Amino acid sequence: MEVWICDDNEASAQSLTKLITAQETETETRIFTSPELLENALAMADELPQALFLDIVFPEPLLETLSLAAAERIHSTYPHLPIVFVTAFLEYAPEIFEAAPIYLLQKPFAAAKVAAALRAVHDRTAREAHEVLVIRQKGSLVRLPFAQIQYIESDRRKLLIHTEDQIYSQYGKLSSLLDQLPDSFAQCHQSYIVNLHQVSRLTLDSVILLSGGRLPVSRRRHRSFQAAVDVFMAHPTFAEDL
Repeated sequence: MEVWICDDNEASAQSLTKLITAQETETETRIFTSPELLENALAMADELPQALFLDIVFPEPLLETLSLAAAERIHSTYPHLPIVFVTAFLEYAPEIFEAAPIYLLQKPFAAAKVAAALRAVHDRTAREAHEVLVIRQKGSLVRLPFAQIQYIESDRRKLLIHTEDQIYSQYGKLSSLLDQLPDSFAQCHQSYIVNLHQVSRLTLDSVILLSGGRLPVSRRRHRSFQAAVDVFMAHPTFAEDL
């Protein structure tokens, strides 16, 4: 998990970092000292963070205004990026909720409240995962329903997401993307993930899709992929999802 923190107070940001990583030891954090630096980093990033902790009360009125405006722009451009607002002044709450944060974290930080904020992030991510894959296209985010995805291909540093009539691309790793997908997706090869709804039949070395396409099945993954297909075909609710 990657979390970005925007706070002009280095000590405050470091304190929050320690509390976050104490809760989730594998979390990586990045600290930004101004809304401008944060927005520039978001625009340049190949992959977005899983959550953003944004301080919306700065010592200078101009920075404060810029922070609230940045929060609204970020929510507009990346509507599925979970934003946790950080503030020492709860009287700002009515204004800041226009940018749709998922949690309001008050300073000074309490470990229990930081844990609650992280749970809110995970709950939001879990809800999104049941519905769509969120991918980045030309500087904005696209909600791609799982049902429209036929298969996903890894081509060097790029992921190619194949639907019936379009191919979407983004940078990333196949293993990381697999973690975001429901159980109706399975990896048949080091370079391919297949939507099991799209499987017609399985041979010794390939999987045939309903579209007529054929993808390789590696010898190493054949048994686990076969098991995934068998479980999928036997599940009584899958027919309702088609």
